[in-house]
This record gives sequence, C-alpha cells and structure tokens, in this order.
Amino acid sequence: MPADAVTVTAPTGDALTVIPTTETVQVTGADGKTWTEVAHFAIGTSGVFSVKVPSEGSLVAVAPAKSTAGKAVAWIVAIGVGAVLAIIGLILVVAARRRYSPR
Repeated sequence: MPADAVTVTAPTGDALTVIPTTETVQVTGADGKTWTEVAHFAIGTSGVFSVKVPSEGSLVAVAPAKSTAGKAVAWIVAIGVGAVLAIIGLILVVAARRRYSPR
C-alpha cells in the first residue's frame, strides 16, 4: 500500500502530513502475521485522530514506529552503561583515597 493513500485527520479537522517510510521495517507478530511499516506522521498533541486507508480486507494497525522504539532502547542501554561506568568510577575514587591516604 502506498503511503500517499493514507490520510490522517487531527481532532481539529486539519489533515496531517503523512510521510512514506524511507526504510523497510517488518515485524512478525505472535500470531505469525507480518506487519510492514508504510508511513509515519507526527501528531504533536493528544486527542482522537482519524486514520483512513482506502483498502478493503486489509488489516491496519497504528502504533509507534519500530524505528522510534529502537531509539528508545538505545537510550535505555546508554543510561545503563553510564550508570555502570559511574559506579566503577566511584569505586576507583574510594580505592585511590584509601591507598594514598596518610596513615
């Protein structure tokens, strides 16, 4: 399905810009169905949005982009690594103070 076939309307009635996905992102669900990301859009605010896809018999899902989830995971990993490095640094500072402190 081409991205230009998808229309998204904001709660105010304004049409949002629908942007085609630049890379192929596919996910296989627990039921074995393959989901393909075809487009994305930014909502900017909360509310009820209307997503229209002119296709009969197709199953459509609206969810955060897989690429967005990947970025979130990368940030969580970076925070975890930073915490581990901070703990190691603290241990080294304490060890150095004990070793070089006058007795």
